[in-house]
Amino acid sequence: MMDHSRHSKELESVITVILEMSKINSRNGTLSNSDDPYVLPVESSILEEKPSLSLDVDIRDWKSYYTYRGFRMDSPICILLQWPLTLYYIVAKCLPHDYLRCCNSIDTTEICIDIVGVEKEVEMLETFQEFGKLLPDKQIDIHMFGREIWKGIDGCVQVKDNIKITIHRKLYHKITNHRKPHVIVDYCQHSIELAKNGLKEHCLLDISEPIINPFRSPVIKLCEEHDMPWF
Repeated sequence: MMDHSRHSKELESVITVILEMSKINSRNGTLSNSDDPYVLPVESSILEEKPSLSLDVDIRDWKSYYTYRGFRMDSPICILLQWPLTLYYIVAKCLPHDYLRCCNSIDTTEICIDIVGVEKEVEMLETFQEFGKLLPDKQIDIHMFGREIWKGIDGCVQVKDNIKITIHRKLYHKITNHRKPHVIVDYCQHSIELAKNGLKEHCLLDISEPIINPFRSPVIKLCEEHDMPWF
């Protein structure tokens, strides 16, 4: 039998963190390194441990990830892990499928990732350690770009285990290499279509048909500007 009172309190704690982070967009990145982003003691203790990776493990959605990591199925931790697990899905599943030739021709022990348009992600740097733990044989260099972040963290670098994260408070103008894989992630399909048209017009790039992210947040995101579908 599930402890619904525990689940309700945990979900309330996680949503409270999200709401506190959302109050002032211009201060994205002001949480101190000592702040625990998880606020869930059981899940925090699990995530501190490195997982025992096995060749027969297929992490393809929240259910398979929860089973692998040993989380209760009613745990709200997925709300906070949506960013690193989406990144894992892109690197481990999408790129080998869509860019097989590119992946075979480069040194895949070192991965450099540029994340454009970050906001809340800079408050959740600790959660990206899970991304590194799921790919322990990789050296991962992440660069986050965004204008809506606190200027006090511009240029900050965080290094832990096999993952390095650098924050850049500026726009991004590096979409020039047609051989470099580019992935667009958005909550709204209409926004994907706009991005697709922009890339085709200004960069002469085309993208494949969008797919539903299996590691999307289970919390419904409401939009006041339009009634387009959000996932």
